[in-house]
Amino acid sequence: MVNVHKEGDSVYAKVDPTVELTVRRFIKDIYYCQIKGNGEAKDLVYFEHELVAKNIIKKLVPFQFF
Repeated sequence: MVNVHKEGDSVYAKVDPTVELTVRRFIKDIYYCQIKGNGEAKDLVYFEHELVAKNIIKKLVPFQFF
């Protein structure tokens, strides 16, 4: 699988688009993300289809979270 999101990219999980995530690693089709600004938290693990890029989420969410 192709790495769609690069390390350091800001993304959002489709299940909770209010929380901005930062891609930390991409290993074997799995993205390891951290909540932006919270480096002490454990990594959150997602597949590519569960994430949305920052520029796309603003078009999909009808009201302003950001």
